Amino acid sequence: MGLNRELRRLLAGMLVAFAAIALAAAYWAVIERDRLLTREDNPRLLEARASILRGAIYDRGGEPLVISEPTETRFTQRHYLHEEAYSAVGYASLRYGSAGIEALFDEVLNGDDREPTFTDLLFGSPQVGSDVQITLDLDVQRTAATALQEQRGAVVVLSVPDGQVLALLSLPTFDPNTLDADWERLLTEEGNPFFNRALQGRYQPGGALETPLMIKLLLAGQEVDQEFPEATASVALNDLTINCSVRLPPLTLTLRDAYAFGCPAPFVQLAESDSLSFVNETLDMMGTLEGYTLERSETGAPAPSEPLPPIQPNGDLRLDNVLGQGQLTVNPLSMALLTAAIVNDGNAPQPQILLATHA
Repeated sequence: MGLNRELRRLLAGMLVAFAAIALAAAYWAVIERDRLLTREDNPRLLEARASILRGAIYDRGGEPLVISEPTETRFTQRHYLHEEAYSAVGYASLRYGSAGIEALFDEVLNGDDREPTFTDLLFGSPQVGSDVQITLDLDVQRTAATALQEQRGAVVVLSVPDGQVLALLSLPTFDPNTLDADWERLLTEEGNPFFNRALQGRYQPGGALETPLMIKLLLAGQEVDQEFPEATASVALNDLTINCSVRLPPLTLTLRDAYAFGCPAPFVQLAESDSLSFVNETLDMMGTLEGYTLERSETGAPAPSEPLPPIQPNGDLRLDNVLGQGQLTVNPLSMALLTAAIVNDGNAPQPQILLATHA
């Protein structure tokens, strides 16, 4: 009797344990399935990601910029082939995620935008991504890199009127081939190589603001042949002394000539006489250009931008903004769009970076 009682207790305990295991398995398989699959420490997820044959990235002429190759293991290796394109294509890392073109088309390159076929599921075939052909021209990109000569800066080259991005360069940059090994050093490296100056940089436009100011003046009916005495005089702003782009003796110049020589004084005189209206309109126009991004290249329209607050009639603040040293900041992409709009009869193109995808 005692032995049978102990066996029944043991059996009951085993049944309870099996029931608990079954309930836990059902809980993780049904209720928490998605969370379990997406946990960063899931070894199956990491192994699946590492085995993806990620699509290649080509320039507009078909030159490979980035490729993936299988290794002796099940995993693949990403290769970045051209130093001049590093800052544009970015990186894709299992440990640190992705950036640049790699991030912009991550789903396509990984093949996450396609449903697996029955054969893939049956044989457990590794996931294969699609190739991406972008608008960059490697020759133009290389020329831009040579022109910067390893200085800090950015270059954006657009095709007009279609807005295709032919070059997108930011220096200094990093080598994505050794990203995992260099990561900690790059985080503290002088020059911030992870910062994409072409897209993320914000800079006061300085004398470059004279072009949009001139546009607004012409639209308002300003006579370009109006003469301005002391047009070549320097303008003092805080600790700055701003002169004409071309050193000139004291002269009276027309607005046309003052613009050609990059002289700020006539624009300051006009702002003082116009009660800031054309300056405010110029800042609003520049704010509109800031809404364009590469991420929205498929929408055909810029994102809405918050208008800058109107400039108050304060002498110092007015002078700041007329000289491009005030509240307005721009990035290189928006300045490229402004230039493209001038070439394209006032129509700023939507920037495009994607030419095609190939499965």
